[in-house]
Amino acid sequence: LSGFIGSSICRRLQKNSLSFKILDKKKSLDFSNETILCDISKHNNLRESLQPCKTLINLAAVHSDDASWEEYHETNIKGIENIISLAEFHEINNIIFFSSVAVYGLNNINTNEESLVAPFNFYGTSKLEGEKLLSKWKSSKKDRNLQIIRPTAVFGPGNKGNVNRLIESIVKNKFLMIGSGSNKKSLAYVENISHFTLSILFSTSSSIYNYIDKPDFTMKELVTFISLKLNKKILNFSMPYFIGLGFGYLIDLISYLSNKKFSLSSIRVKKFCSNSIFESNYIGKKYNPPYTIKEGLYKTIEADFSEES
Repeated sequence: LSGFIGSSICRRLQKNSLSFKILDKKKSLDFSNETILCDISKHNNLRESLQPCKTLINLAAVHSDDASWEEYHETNIKGIENIISLAEFHEINNIIFFSSVAVYGLNNINTNEESLVAPFNFYGTSKLEGEKLLSKWKSSKKDRNLQIIRPTAVFGPGNKGNVNRLIESIVKNKFLMIGSGSNKKSLAYVENISHFTLSILFSTSSSIYNYIDKPDFTMKELVTFISLKLNKKILNFSMPYFIGLGFGYLIDLISYLSNKKFSLSSIRVKKFCSNSIFESNYIGKKYNPPYTIKEGLYKTIEADFSEES
């Protein structure tokens, strides 16, 4: 819980006078006294750290685009096996698991919780395997509850994800559109996700939730909205998709040969130009988030980029 989403959840737990402990490899900057250093992939280390509690919230994951399958397996699958073992040992019957819409694969249009899962990369595959392991744990005992949250692209102050990188590229006049920009993206504001997490904290039923904040933006609309807020002009030019993808594959080759990581890759080009339109049977229907998507973007820009612009 010391990461981006986890820290937001901890702030809400603290605000609501709910006690918590953070288990992570790094000490939380905001909650150092509540942090217990451990590694989810190491069973004995985790066993010594995990204490009896009412609810376990799991956000630990490897999720970078260039990680190896071994890295994903170590944390996203073996780590879940360890969590399950320790939950059984301590008789913890409530788990909230943060998965990802990556389990649905690439190019999604109106994808909801009942849609078929078909991950296209190691991250999505490992998250789906984690879901399956936890679902098996849940079904083996009737008084166990499992909440699975599948967020779309998450943004907010202090994040280093895709949306924040997009804003930074516009601030630094380094943005170049790849493709037509007509593809749509579903986004999620971090404060809304943490608020939602607390709303299901004491739920006695098991569910899967896609988390998205509406409305969706086309890439062109999103870039225009951000650039107007920043008072930045962007190039009235877009690189054709096939050229951008070609550059991505070239960077992949250079990265492989040099053993170096770069900000551009073929996967990132594909993700940037794909449709990622998700729906939820719950969010916006049975649950209403406290902030609009535009308010979240405003708060992010004001917090992280107002001085630079």
